[in-house]
Amino acid sequence: MRHAEKCPFCGSTRVRVGRARTLGDYLRLLHGSFPARCGECSARYTVHGPGLSALFYAQCPRCLRQDLTTWDLRHYHAALSMRIQLWFGARRWRCEACRCNFVSFRGRKEKYVPPAQRAAAQDANGSAA
Repeated sequence: MRHAEKCPFCGSTRVRVGRARTLGDYLRLLHGSFPARCGECSARYTVHGPGLSALFYAQCPRCLRQDLTTWDLRHYHAALSMRIQLWFGARRWRCEACRCNFVSFRGRKEKYVPPAQRAAAQDANGSAA
């Protein structure tokens, strides 16, 4: 789900990536579509992923966002599997939207910018023009 995906049934933004349960769900995963579940009405539906270009960048395992920040080992207790991946050269990424810390060997597509800073930058660009 990229940037506040909405439920097509109730319009809620409390949407999360669901689990693949059927053979059709697994085949859709290979095609780039993900099962999703609404937190409000519990509806299941399919969300089309960002495409093949997303394969080259790190994605949040919970919400599939690609605007990420980093996290520090001093402030977060990483599991053994994470530490092993870090030892082999993986990078530490954090999704600020769902507050998920994870590691990946892939790079970051874009840096997370808080909404307040994004609005301030747009206002500065708008007034400068």
